[in-house]
Amino acid sequence: MPIKQDSKSATRKLEQAIKTTRMIATASLAIGVIAIMLALIPLVSSYLQPTPANFGHTLAGINNPFTPAQLAVINNASSAYFETAGEMYLNHSLTNVGTAPIVQTNALIVNGKPSIIYLGAISCIFCGENRWAMALALGQLGHFGSIYKGYSALQDGDVPTIYWQPARYNVSSGVSFGSNYSSAYLNFVPIEYESQISQGFQIQPLTYFQQQAAAYGNPTYISATNVIVTLNSFQGTPYTIWGRDVVSGADAIAMTNGTTSLMNMSHADVLRQLAKPNNLFAWEQYAGADLYIAMACASLSGSMPPICSLPAIKAIQKTGGY
Repeated sequence: MPIKQDSKSATRKLEQAIKTTRMIATASLAIGVIAIMLALIPLVSSYLQPTPANFGHTLAGINNPFTPAQLAVINNASSAYFETAGEMYLNHSLTNVGTAPIVQTNALIVNGKPSIIYLGAISCIFCGENRWAMALALGQLGHFGSIYKGYSALQDGDVPTIYWQPARYNVSSGVSFGSNYSSAYLNFVPIEYESQISQGFQIQPLTYFQQQAAAYGNPTYISATNVIVTLNSFQGTPYTIWGRDVVSGADAIAMTNGTTSLMNMSHADVLRQLAKPNNLFAWEQYAGADLYIAMACASLSGSMPPICSLPAIKAIQKTGGY
């Protein structure tokens, strides 16, 4: 009997040891699985959560000059596009055009020609959008020898735009003056605030631009900044003066073609739409250009560029009181 009792006791101890071992193994396995799951959470989350915008990925090609074919879209746009867009504006089928306040002043005359003055910032999203309409208008009033690929600030839309000349987009603060533009009828006087494009919109007080123009030493830009300060109508960028008409803001807010926002377009997308306009974005850009052209033409005397004789331009001048 003692032998049998010892045998039973040994058996029970063996079973208990096996049970304990299984419990330990099961617990260890569970702990291991939990550890693996915790390690996988960041990876799984990256698939389940929306991917943050990769700010800056569109900056490839920044400051590159437009190719001759791209430049031709701006310099050689068909007058028929301006006429059609002007008619659309006049019949009120384009509601995002003509929204900026406009007042009149005396044109800045340099070398016998009225001036188009522009004050903007490379970080400004509305400047980014507005430069397309400006460029289309200027292309009908003169000729760009070169323009450059640009963007608004990465934290202010990151929209594809035009730079009048290569921008210093990594400086903490600066101003660029001038462009490669010529016209027999008008002067183009662009003033662009430069700042770190990786940040949001930035601008300086008008006195800063006066100081920078004085340091630059060009009398035309000194006069232009003095005019802006004297007018006392600056409320933000973009700020333009087309001869004798002061436009305090973008003259069109063309931010979508109906399906895609400007923020999600490339320069190639924009140029493709402007080359063959058939959507809201393109027609609003041309209509915005029409308003600028109408103002510029109203400031001219004597010979004028052919675009000034378009019926839509003349009608816009009449309805706008330019």
